[in-house]
Amino acid sequence: MRSTYLDVIRGLACLQVLMLHLAEAFFPVFATAKIQDNTLGGYIHASPLYLIYDGYTGVFVFFLLSGYVLTPSFAKDYHPARQFAARWGRLVIPAFMACLLSFVIKWLVIDLNPTVRAAELSASVFLKDWWRPDLTLANLAHDSFLNALFMGYAETSALFPDQYLQSIETSFVAPLWTLSVEMHGSILLLLLISLRKHSRILYILGLAIASVLFIRTYYILFVIGHLINLQTQNSQHHQNTRTAILFLTAGIILCFTGETSTLGFLESVCQAGLTLSLDCSGHIQKMIGSILIFYGLLHHKGLKDLLKGRLLEQLGRYSFSIYLVHFPILCGIGSTVAIVAEPLYGAPIALMIGAVATLATTFAIAPYFHHIDQLAMRVSSFLRGQVRTHSFSPVKRDRLK
Repeated sequence: MRSTYLDVIRGLACLQVLMLHLAEAFFPVFATAKIQDNTLGGYIHASPLYLIYDGYTGVFVFFLLSGYVLTPSFAKDYHPARQFAARWGRLVIPAFMACLLSFVIKWLVIDLNPTVRAAELSASVFLKDWWRPDLTLANLAHDSFLNALFMGYAETSALFPDQYLQSIETSFVAPLWTLSVEMHGSILLLLLISLRKHSRILYILGLAIASVLFIRTYYILFVIGHLINLQTQNSQHHQNTRTAILFLTAGIILCFTGETSTLGFLESVCQAGLTLSLDCSGHIQKMIGSILIFYGLLHHKGLKDLLKGRLLEQLGRYSFSIYLVHFPILCGIGSTVAIVAEPLYGAPIALMIGAVATLATTFAIAPYFHHIDQLAMRVSSFLRGQVRTHSFSPVKRDRLK
């Protein structure tokens, strides 16, 4: 189930991530300052305006969207092996090409050491510590095919012990950590839909187990997106503006307050030694806020009408490409422009120029990278149709209806 409106939501979420990384790299005061610091960055960071560049909320909306969109897609053509192969094909090509782009940019500017030098201008820990991959073909392959899709990274994985994982600081494209979560979440959805296909009791049991196991991790967002889609299918899906506004308001409050403090009972959930539940992924308050925002966006007709237009449609169309290419462009090109401009204009202006160069280059390259994205979609469709697997009987197919 895809629509322009859902793509626009994804595009806006992608923009949140892009703006957060720009802030962390070139204007870190807006990403780290507290209201007690009595600075403009601190006041914005502690206000609803922070939602403009709250990249974590954007990522959580990605996961909710995946649960929402993949549910009818998987159920319509229920062949687990096909769907797994198709999902792998959909993600692996853009992941590899984004890492290859990062490899080339890193190789071109390696002697300049742009991130470290730009970090000296902006006092950015983000630039100082990140984008430190080994420039070897073996590491390129490992990062593209294993880390990005299956293993994740030490700071982001809820499934594997940190000692077996590389640090996200050494990744070619740090945002690819979300693709490993996407892959795991896709497998979770396939399992839930398989159970729903065969037995209502097994499905409810599977939901209960998944909820207990993943309640404190990003994976619960795939389950919530899945359930929201089923609720939408099984109801008349009224557009209740007042209810939507209440959800949106509560979600926004939880998200921007969650940046500086977490409600006590939510913190206790994260810190509790629950035997069956995986360890907390962090930002649990933002995760709840994101769910409320997503639900409100789905049920607010006025916003659906407002978020129409060619520019927003373009943003939605290129959102995945923007998401993948902006990180190496920021670290390689934006940082290089900043350090070259600094002797001429001084650090503050040079950092602004670096940020503008990042935005301009990202939006210039994204339409070309979108061709790779389209290739991945064609490969995904091919794999969905060509991988042979067991076919279920018509009786079993009808159970989902």
